[in-house]
Amino acid sequence: MVKGENIHRPLNSVSIISTKRTGVLDKDRKSCALWAPVALMLVVVSGAVGAPLPSTTSLETSSSTSVLGQAVTLTATVYPSIATGRATWYDGVTVLGASALTQGQAEYTTTLLESGVRQLKAFYSGDSTYQGSTSKAVSQTVSALPSKGFGPALTAGTVPSAGPVAIR
Repeated sequence: MVKGENIHRPLNSVSIISTKRTGVLDKDRKSCALWAPVALMLVVVSGAVGAPLPSTTSLETSSSTSVLGQAVTLTATVYPSIATGRATWYDGVTVLGASALTQGQAEYTTTLLESGVRQLKAFYSGDSTYQGSTSKAVSQTVSALPSKGFGPALTAGTVPSAGPVAIR
């Protein structure tokens, strides 16, 4: 028999911890009739059997700044992308809305963000395979609509100047 070699190579959740080459040598030990790799694999499962696996959630907005009443689209991305369920969007502790995941993503569009710097988050509720997770907060700056202030005072018999006025 030929002396084996040991290797350790992670392969996702499966690790090959030993590989030995074996063969049959002739009498004078100069040639080998057969080589056959033999592998011993160790499978490591994280957590208790049947327990949900971890997930991660991230949040992106269509724009980090907007004007009061402007549509802003929020996109939640859940990893792994085969996760199913719903994403819920929050402005602080206020629920903005929810929608179902499709291939690990969910979108929600709103025009109801209040003015100021908003702290938005996405929460994935989890499913039978994956635990729920919450994104990091994303800042959204919402500006109030510009104001024109008060116009000049009108007195009786005057017409605001807006160009020539035709009287018929």
